[in-house]
Amino acid sequence: MIAMTASLKERTFVVILAGGIGKRFFPYSTPERPKQFLPVTHPERTMIQETFFRSRLIAPPKRCFVSTNEDLVALAKGQLPEIPDKNVVGEPLMKNTAPAVTYLAAIVKNRDPKAVMVVLPSDHSIEEPDIWAEKMDEAIALADEEKMLITLGIVPDSPSSQYGYIKASKDSVGNAYIVERFVEKPRTKTAQEYLKEGGYYWNSGMFVWRVDVFFDLLNLCAPELAVPARDLTAKSSREFFEKAPSISIDYALMERTNEILVLPLKAGWSDVGGWDAVSKLLEEGRIEPPKEVLEILKTRG
Repeated sequence: MIAMTASLKERTFVVILAGGIGKRFFPYSTPERPKQFLPVTHPERTMIQETFFRSRLIAPPKRCFVSTNEDLVALAKGQLPEIPDKNVVGEPLMKNTAPAVTYLAAIVKNRDPKAVMVVLPSDHSIEEPDIWAEKMDEAIALADEEKMLITLGIVPDSPSSQYGYIKASKDSVGNAYIVERFVEKPRTKTAQEYLKEGGYYWNSGMFVWRVDVFFDLLNLCAPELAVPARDLTAKSSREFFEKAPSISIDYALMERTNEILVLPLKAGWSDVGGWDAVSKLLEEGRIEPPKEVLEILKTRG
């Protein structure tokens, strides 16, 4: 296993994506205060605060960034006072994850051309943050050494049809595997076959890469994103987002390149995708929701 060094630690940056609207959690979640800014799995901390709590295990607040809707910047700053205000970036237009990731990657690259960037959704639950942090350190070292994109693949514990899957090849690099293909959310029967066959992982939406490698591959796979991201110091964020296509980072880059590894992760992960997921986590004793969430779950039966 490639080791994390002190100098690499200083080149590690975290980007938290918090642009979702949380519509599956209505009426608890609203456009003015979507799911990621609400306590759901913890009695006191909101989901984005939980994500930041984990992030501090791999990078200090000064190297943590948040990308969220322009109207929610003040809310994000209020909930995450340790993160410098300039590191909370407002998205003027909702255009899926690829433009947000690219814009933040350009900002990080301006800070450190050889930075390693960790991309995290803001609304996931991780039961074992220490194990997660160890695996993230491994992914960071791997991304730096191998100059490839790294995705974290969740080791499935059930044949779920709620997640996209990553099919790993048998070719390994350290503890990671070269990605053979990405698979859309399957039917339950197909998911059962995946679990029986092995080598399939849930797509967590967590990514790690060196920013120079990211832009090299983006230039090849999605120049329509890479070109507007050049020389951001001369452009406003609105100019960039107006030119950028509306597309996910999975479709724009991850599924268009062969330079990608999947690193298996088993740390009690859940994407907390809806109320049914919250109920299941509660029944299994894996979360401690606030009173408001418990009341909503009671009304849902």
